[in-house]
Amino acid sequence: MDRVRAWLRTGRLAGERGWLLLLVAIVAVVDVLAAGLPTHPLPIAAQTVPIVLAGLLLELRALRWLLAAVAVAVAAALVVLGYTQTRLGSVIVVAVVALVVARTAAMRERLGVVGVRGDTVLADLRDRLAASARVPALPAGWHADVATELAGGLMFGGDVVLTHEADGVLQILVVDVSGSGAAAATRALQLSGAFGGLVGAVSPERLLPAANDYLLRQGWDDGFATAAHLTVDTGTGAYALRSAGHPPPARFRAADGTWNLATAGGPALGLIAGAEFAPELGRLGYGDALLAYTDGLVESADEEIEHGIARLLAAASTLVVDRFAGGSRRLLAAAGGTKGDDRAAVLVWRD
Repeated sequence: MDRVRAWLRTGRLAGERGWLLLLVAIVAVVDVLAAGLPTHPLPIAAQTVPIVLAGLLLELRALRWLLAAVAVAVAAALVVLGYTQTRLGSVIVVAVVALVVARTAAMRERLGVVGVRGDTVLADLRDRLAASARVPALPAGWHADVATELAGGLMFGGDVVLTHEADGVLQILVVDVSGSGAAAATRALQLSGAFGGLVGAVSPERLLPAANDYLLRQGWDDGFATAAHLTVDTGTGAYALRSAGHPPPARFRAADGTWNLATAGGPALGLIAGAEFAPELGRLGYGDALLAYTDGLVESADEEIEHGIARLLAAASTLVVDRFAGGSRRLLAAAGGTKGDDRAAVLVWRD
């Protein structure tokens, strides 16, 4: 008891003791209502309410004390009410909910995201990533549009878009991390921070080589990334397209109304030391546009990637009527590709 009192006074979780005491009080009230009412007692399964609240509000150590209190309360209620099949069923429900909540709390604590505060941290991280993809203010006549869609409606995924503008030069980096699920999302979070520091800190021609060096230093056995890097001078319209194992970007020429795939290429990031990424250079005239995308828009198990790219460019051709406004989001909706894969599209155009 001395250890409990000391923990409640000064322990690492002392800030939670109020919530813990309140939830223990709720457990006691539920127990009294379940065992003390002669007719229509509160179901024992009502103890799941404080358990769920504890999973949201308490760290794992405090949660264990709460679950111990629930166990004592349930046992006391059974002693008073007697054992019946219905009541034993309620006990099983409480035990299953307690197990799920405890397991979830243990996983979240291992990740350092505990309770509702952990959700706040993840939401803040998501907002910061979204801000890194937000297109900065561009000079009159220039526009850029970015849209991403994460598989399964998750908060994080394997596709990353980073933007930067300084001294009249717009840079957009589209990255697709290998793999899927939690592994790809974790790597994408790491790369978004590292690559975000490189964009604008190194010259455009050094960006992909520096990113490649960074990935090689990580020593991931099966981890690599593809990337497309767009650089546009909004003063002159000059642009450079660079690719690292990525589906080729495309350019729309207003003069003849056609889309042409870029020929720039290079190996995926994280595979070959000292890799070079030769650019394709050009100039955007009035009405021209550049398009970059990830393979989730063009790859599928039942067709070649060339067919997927052709379908994407056909959908992009319909955007010309509206001068590409909101085009990236419309491409995500219209294109095929792999269902359940992360998808991203970027459009840059000149009025």
